[in-house]
Amino acid sequence: AQREGVGDRIEFKLVEPGVFPVENAEIDGLIKHFVELKYEMIVQENAIDASAFGIGPNSPMITLGAENQAKTLVLGSKSPVGGSYYLAIKDQPAVYLVPGYIHGDFFKSVADLRRHRIFETEFGNIDRIEIGGEEPIILSRKEAIDWYIEKPVHIAADGEEIAVLIQTLQDLTISRFVEDSPQKPEDWGFAKPSFLITMKNGAGKVFALETGETAGTETYFRLSGNQAIHAVSNSDLRKLKKGINDLRSKGLPELKKEELAGLELVDATGTVYLVKSEKNWEYDGKIVDAKLVEDFFEIYEQQRVSMFLGEDAKEKNGFGKDSRSDSFKIKFTGGEAGFLIGTLQGINLSILHNGEILVVKKDLQVAFSGLIEKVRESVSLNPVVAGDQVKQD
Repeated sequence: AQREGVGDRIEFKLVEPGVFPVENAEIDGLIKHFVELKYEMIVQENAIDASAFGIGPNSPMITLGAENQAKTLVLGSKSPVGGSYYLAIKDQPAVYLVPGYIHGDFFKSVADLRRHRIFETEFGNIDRIEIGGEEPIILSRKEAIDWYIEKPVHIAADGEEIAVLIQTLQDLTISRFVEDSPQKPEDWGFAKPSFLITMKNGAGKVFALETGETAGTETYFRLSGNQAIHAVSNSDLRKLKKGINDLRSKGLPELKKEELAGLELVDATGTVYLVKSEKNWEYDGKIVDAKLVEDFFEIYEQQRVSMFLGEDAKEKNGFGKDSRSDSFKIKFTGGEAGFLIGTLQGINLSILHNGEILVVKKDLQVAFSGLIEKVRESVSLNPVVAGDQVKQD
């Protein structure tokens, strides 16, 4: 490894047996070990023949220092008692006994010292992501934190999930160095890559990784524009293989409070239809406590979808042909969002929206039933017609 200056920092790079970036922490740790190394005792001050201590021309050696001030340390054998080792400085007669932790530093391999982080530079502000090959999932950032899935469907995306995805790719590491100059990439499965992920930042810089064959617990990969093929652990790679349901927004449809026009709730006892009138909510021509409705909407906005289920799950979740479901519709000036309430399974509640089953928390059903009951109770106890002042208890 050879030192080079980078701004105010001093960094190293491997120069033999090839030129590669290094794990600075490994180099720093190695240097620290030798800078702080102290001998436990001087075994012999003037050893004419150090072979008795396992020190000879074929012993492990480490050379440290500048070109004109370099010193070569020679590791000997383990001492008969304890975990210490014999050590000498090349061309000097003394033999020392040193702590055993130094032994591992003499056997660092190229793979130990090479940098394992896959991407050398920081990504910056990523604003476009593609996942997949022929029919990729395409995501784009519209505002500082607002992400959308553009293809294969256009829906809001989960900003937190995408932030984790970006950081996962940024921090991805090589599990094994394989081949820096492959002659036949197809031998590693790159005739038709199995997975591709591409990220582009605001400056137009692209970071792309594609994978080939899987080999046990690892998968071969290479970077766009780089012929080197190495391996990444399957467990790390799985964190990048996200589907639409992983990446889409987990919240229920946005309320658009400034456009709220009404709320219809239906259960076995009948229908409660609440109409928004300026700052008031009315039921059957009577003003109801606005906080009752606001509390329901607060629970609604707190919901996060834990699962998205398809058509084949309707029967099991209470949405069969003969099923009668409670329901609610949120009315806006420009449309509505309707929901059927399905079955409860533990703390989970199934609701049906736009033909898709969303699994949320049962708090929503509790709030739904509570709102119907409280609205009817409130109006029966306080039958004030719209336009009058609400009576205070």
